[in-house]
Amino acid sequence: MHKPMELKMVNEEGKRKLFLDGKEMHHVMEYKIKSPQKGNYAELSIKMIVQFPVTRENVL
Repeated sequence: MHKPMELKMVNEEGKRKLFLDGKEMHHVMEYKIKSPQKGNYAELSIKMIVQFPVTRENVL
């Protein structure tokens, strides 16, 4: 198993910002953190807006 990404949460101007391995996650609509199962590991689920170009390769 590879080392999990590091989650950092910052409150700024009344809004919570999420960072994974130091990179801010933009356009996050919702997130959910399940309590740690092992030590300081947890499961993070993110609902976010992304741009997804429709091409033959990525549409079934």
